[in-house]
Amino acid sequence: EYSVDIPYGPELDIQFTDTYITEGWEPVFWKLNTAEDHIRPYMKTCFFSQWFYALMVGQYGLLQTAKCLNEKSYIDYFIDSMQNMAKFYHYMQYEEQKFGNPTFILKGMHLNNLDAIGTMGMNMCELYKQKPSPEVLHIIDILINAAKENIPKFEDGTYCRKRDMWADDTFMSCPFLVRAGLIKRDRWFFEEVVRQVLGFKKR
Repeated sequence: EYSVDIPYGPELDIQFTDTYITEGWEPVFWKLNTAEDHIRPYMKTCFFSQWFYALMVGQYGLLQTAKCLNEKSYIDYFIDSMQNMAKFYHYMQYEEQKFGNPTFILKGMHLNNLDAIGTMGMNMCELYKQKPSPEVLHIIDILINAAKENIPKFEDGTYCRKRDMWADDTFMSCPFLVRAGLIKRDRWFFEEVVRQVLGFKKR
């Protein structure tokens, strides 16, 4: 499509979701014509498209309320908010690598606790049911891998924190794992949910 070497080419369609191609076929996101200066997108909002577990609980509640009230605007808000994060996730990974911190969805870059995985994954799965896309499925896969690989566990596989365990983590894990299992059509997810419930109940 565009090359950064074509005068006024990329300027006609400034965006931060797809990379441009330089002369050496290196992908690059939008930047100014110097090595030091970059244009970076920001989200000026407290609630919309924020990667934070409490807001994800609220957005899930909004989705359920929309079904009860048959209120399309609530569903649209949920979809727009979640899709926006999926749309910019790849770019924010680029910002994390290049600048040390992305301008938003910061908590989506370090997936080392269930707070950053569970309710986000649950809602991404809900989004995928409404609007399937490769971008959303890619984030679901990232969150599945993080839940498998990044979270501390007791010897029997039950999730824990560094020094203790939280009852909250049944909600931060099982609703996401069930939905991921339905999308992936993989029995492992349902067996993992049973393992977590039994492990938490035992303790």
